[in-house]
This record gives sequence, structure tokens and C-alpha cells, in this order.
Amino acid sequence: QSWNSWSGKALQGLIKFIVQDHVFSLKYPIGITDDTALRHKQLSAELDKVRRNIEIFYDSYSIIPDADIIIYDKINYKIIAVLSCKASLRERVAQAAYWKLKFQYSDTTKEILYYLLSTDNDGDFLDVGENISRDRIIVEYGEIDKAYIFRDIPESNKVKNLSKIFDDFKHLFDQWFKHK
Repeated sequence: QSWNSWSGKALQGLIKFIVQDHVFSLKYPIGITDDTALRHKQLSAELDKVRRNIEIFYDSYSIIPDADIIIYDKINYKIIAVLSCKASLRERVAQAAYWKLKFQYSDTTKEILYYLLSTDNDGDFLDVGENISRDRIIVEYGEIDKAYIFRDIPESNKVKNLSKIFDDFKHLFDQWFKHK
């Protein structure tokens, strides 16, 4: 289990490095952080504003959802997208869909895009048609905005090879900052 934890953190770190490098090359005022940074008691003024824009409320409690990578607008601190990085998808696709659903209940979080990035070690995204997996069905027809997979898979509008994330991000940020 310690290997799984370590490899998951290593995958998250690698993806964060790749995404950060690409996003910063686009020269938009974009910040990147993660849920761990937002859970600290002492936050910078910027991260405090980011935290307030992603919090999920349960009665008098607030929590930070599982958000491995958080991409936000450095001008108004609104969250643009959350990336959930997973090597193995066991039960994690449903967990990701849960957080996306929770975002829908608040005006502050309802526009946040939720992406799943995975090596798909279990092969859940390899089949379509009759043999389609439960996880792929949840992504294709459910709440998750897109899934980017680190292997050759049959692609759709919502499930793509990881290499497509770069063009999708450029388009997303062009649209985001066009309206500002």
C-alpha cells in the first residue's frame, strides 16, 4: 500500500509539473495549486481567496474537495478547473463524479470544470460498445467534464489521450480570458 501511495503522489507531481509548464507557457494570468496547500492553517492572501472559491459546505462545516491540481484565474481567484490524477481507478471515478456534483450546488463552484487524468492501470477505458466499463460509462455520460488517459484508447469528446489536454487547455484559456 505504501508503494501505491508513493506512486500516486509521484504521478500527481509529474502531471502537475507537465501541466504547470504548459499552462505557464501560454502567458495567461493562471495559478496552479493543490488541495494539500489549501488545507494549511496559515494561507497567503491569494491562496485564502482560492480556498474560498472551492470550499464545499455541509451545514456549518466546510471542506476542501479532493483536488490534486487546481487551476485558477490569478486576477479574480476563480477556479477554472480541477484535475484529479489517478493511476488505478477503483472506485475513484465515482468519487470524482461526487465532487463534480457537489460543485453544482453552489453558485461559487458550479462553473468549475472537473477533469480526470489517469494511467488507467486497470484498463477501464480500453473498451467501448458492449464491453464498456462502469467507469467509462460514468465519464462518458456522467458529470465529469473530461478524462485524459495515458494510453492508447478509443477516444470520444469526453475521453481522450493525455496528449489532447494541451490543445484543450489552450482553447479553454483562450475562451476564459476572451470574456474578461
